[in-house]
Amino acid sequence: FVWSARVRWTEGMQAKAFIRNHAFNVGQPASFDTQDPAPSAVEYLLGAIGGCLAVGLQWRASQRGIEVRNLEVSLQAQADNILVFLGLEDEGHPGLKQIEGRLYIDADGDDDVLQELWQETLRRSPVTQSFLHEVPVQLELRRV
Repeated sequence: FVWSARVRWTEGMQAKAFIRNHAFNVGQPASFDTQDPAPSAVEYLLGAIGGCLAVGLQWRASQRGIEVRNLEVSLQAQADNILVFLGLEDEGHPGLKQIEGRLYIDADGDDDVLQELWQETLRRSPVTQSFLHEVPVQLELRRV
């Protein structure tokens, strides 16, 4: 299976992503302005990790007959050197230095079982594992 997306610049610092029958706006790659009209690309990245982990854990719990009443993944990311992205420095890289987070869960099941499900979810998460194992990225420019 191959996932695909098309992203079209719309105006200013805005783009629109089209994925299957969904569309959403994407703001600046790494914005610091809380008033931006759309989440930044980095914020969507964190949302993708959190969404994959939350849904993955709930699915694994349901397979074991464990009722989940509430589940939340909280993530924070820190840039290695955001000044590289802004073109103000050349040393370092503009990507993320680290991602930290916590899972908050209210569910049936022993703590050991929930911990086991969490570790399995982390191990089997396609989004999280894409970060842990360097994924080759090949992007080319084509003039139209």
